[in-house]
Amino acid sequence: MTDRRVAVITGPSAGVGRATAKLFAEHGFDVALLARGQAGLEGAADDVATAGGRPLLIPTDVSQFERVDAAATRVEEELGPIDVWVNDAMTTVFAPIWETKPADFRRSVEVTFLGQVWGTMAALARMRPRDKGNIVNVGSALAFVGIYLQAAPTTLGSWNKMLVFVDSFFPGFGNQYAALGAWNGQLMDQPLEIDRPSNLYEPADSETDFGAHGIFDDRAGGFMDPSFLKTLPSTAAIFVKALGRTASEKRQLMSAKNRDRATSVPR
Repeated sequence: MTDRRVAVITGPSAGVGRATAKLFAEHGFDVALLARGQAGLEGAADDVATAGGRPLLIPTDVSQFERVDAAATRVEEELGPIDVWVNDAMTTVFAPIWETKPADFRRSVEVTFLGQVWGTMAALARMRPRDKGNIVNVGSALAFVGIYLQAAPTTLGSWNKMLVFVDSFFPGFGNQYAALGAWNGQLMDQPLEIDRPSNLYEPADSETDFGAHGIFDDRAGGFMDPSFLKTLPSTAAIFVKALGRTASEKRQLMSAKNRDRATSVPR
């Protein structure tokens, strides 16, 4: 054991989890990596080691509490007390709900939602006796605002944060915005690859390490990215229309309530 701090990251083999693992190592943490795909885990371990941290690879399916809890025990035995636990593992089903199989929906919930629950429970069991530690649950705007084609999920990104913020002040706005723009906004003209990897039941990175980057890297520059700026006119139009529909919906509800009050007769 060393005096370095210890972080646990679930889902560190790709995407946000991969970048998070590297960032913790750069800030002086040894990092335990909990994921299923061996190649992805090894790639993440290389990133952690290069950034100055000590990696610990633990192949883990976070949908199973016993495996998550056993992983937590191993982390504390080999690296030391857990200072930070980050729940980032997720999988999803990209399809209309009427085309989604019940077993696939259940699997998505077990990994994305219950995986966070099991991770939180395992971390708390070790942190509470010490009265010390931090737990981070990485979520999605879909935990607050449902959209088409992704019915299964449970907040990162400027756009997601803004959508949730506006919806908190104008309840129902997010649903109206999704109804107007979410379907086409999630689709591409690119043909679907029949043999594309899927991580729903088996890891997609058992033999190939995909890293933290993907096909949208050239558009991931935030609000000032040129590709985002080009969408502003159409996005603004949808935004305004959604606000108008939300306001109309609220007026109708208020009118209905007023009618109910006017027709009620006190006893």
